[in-house]
Amino acid sequence: MRVLIVNIYNYLNKGDAAIGIGMLRELHDAFNVEQFFLSSSHHDQDQQFYTSAHEYPVEVVNSLFRIVHHPHIFWKLCKVALSLIIIFSRLWKVRPLHRIQYIHDINQLLTFYQTADVVISCGGGYLYTSHPWKGVLNLVTYGYSFLIARLFHKPIILYAQSIGPFFYPWHASLVASFLRKTNLILVRENISYEIVTKMSLLTPVVLTGDAAFLLPTHPVPEYIQQRLSMLRTQQPILVGITVRDWLPKAQQHLYEQHMMELIVALHADYRAHIIFIPQVMVPNGDNDLEVAHRIFRSMPASARDAFSVWDDDLSPQIMKGIIGELDFFIGTRMHSNIFALSRAVPTIAIGYLPKTRGIMRDLHMEHFVLNIDECTAARATTLFRQLMEQKESIRSELKERIPIVEQSVRKNSIAIKQYVFDNVK
Repeated sequence: MRVLIVNIYNYLNKGDAAIGIGMLRELHDAFNVEQFFLSSSHHDQDQQFYTSAHEYPVEVVNSLFRIVHHPHIFWKLCKVALSLIIIFSRLWKVRPLHRIQYIHDINQLLTFYQTADVVISCGGGYLYTSHPWKGVLNLVTYGYSFLIARLFHKPIILYAQSIGPFFYPWHASLVASFLRKTNLILVRENISYEIVTKMSLLTPVVLTGDAAFLLPTHPVPEYIQQRLSMLRTQQPILVGITVRDWLPKAQQHLYEQHMMELIVALHADYRAHIIFIPQVMVPNGDNDLEVAHRIFRSMPASARDAFSVWDDDLSPQIMKGIIGELDFFIGTRMHSNIFALSRAVPTIAIGYLPKTRGIMRDLHMEHFVLNIDECTAARATTLFRQLMEQKESIRSELKERIPIVEQSVRKNSIAIKQYVFDNVK
C-alpha cells in the first residue's frame, strides 16, 4: 500500500518530528507500507531527516500550505485559484507547463495524491482559531488538502488530531464542513472528541492518543551525560523547561518575566538547576531559543548560574532520553511534556491550547496544568512544591498510566487498518 501523509510541518519542531516518526512506525507495522509520500512545509530539510531516520521508503515533497503561501491575501487566493485550474486540468488529462516553479511543485504534489492508495493528514493541533480572522485562511488551506483527496477519489483520514477551540462559532462550522469531506477522524484527547461529536458529523470519530507517546528512546550522547553529571555535582535537582512565543507582546513579556522569577525561586528554594530544552528551532519566527535567551538576559547576574540554555539540534529520540534523566519538568511545549511523562518524570504543563489539559487529563495529571495567560511565578512555585511532595506517587501512577495511553495510541493504526480493510480495494 502507498500512503500520502499531508500537512507535516518541520522536523526542527521536535514534537512534530516525534508525531511523524510515530506515525511511520505504526503505519508501516500495520500495513507493511510499500511507499510513504510526505508533504511537508519544509520539504528540503525534512527529506534528509525522514530518509536518514528510517529504513522505510520515504519521499518528501513540498506541502500545499507552503505552495500557496503568500503574505498578501489577494495573491494567496490567486495561487489557490491557479492550483484549482491545475487540478482540473489533471483530471481532464491536460498537463500544464512545468517550467514555472509553482506549477512544478503543485504537479509533483498532485502526482503523490494520484499515486497514493490512502491520504492521511498528519497528527497535530492545527485545526483551531484564537483570533477573529488570523488563522482562518490556514483552516481553508488544510480543508483544501482534504478536498483534493476527494477530487482524486482517495480516502482522507485525520490522524490523532486536536480540534478546536474556535474564536467564532462560524469558524467551527467552517471546519465541520471540511471534516464532512473526510472518511475517518481520529482525535487524541477527550476535549477534542467532545468538540467533534457536537458537530453531528456522519464521519466516524474515534478517540485515540498522540503518536509521540510511542517514540522510542535513544541513548544520551556521552558529551550530554558529562554535562548532566557536572551539573549534578553543583546542584542536586535538575529541572527541564520549555518555553515559547505565543502571547501578544505585553502578555508575552509578563509570561517571560514570571518564568524568570520561577527559575530564580526554584534555585533559591531547592538548589535546583534549570535546563532549557530546545524543542522548536524553526528559523524565521518559531524558535524557542529566542525566548530562552530573553529570559536568561533578564535574570539577575547572581542567578544566571542556575539556568542553562542548550542549543543542541537533537533528535526527538535523544531529547526524550535526556528529559528522562531529569528530576522534574516544566513544559510549555506539549510534546516536551509527553517526552517527560513517558519517562515517568513529574511534570507541570503550561497550557496554551486545550490540548494540553486534555492530554494531561488522560494521565490523571490535570491538576498540574497552568494556563499560559494565568501562569505566575507564585502559582508555578506553589504547584512545584506539590510536585515535589507527591513525586514518588506521581512516578508510580505514570508508570501505570503510560501503558494504558500507549494502547490508546495504537487505536490509530487499528482504526485505519479496519477502515482500509473494509473500504479500500
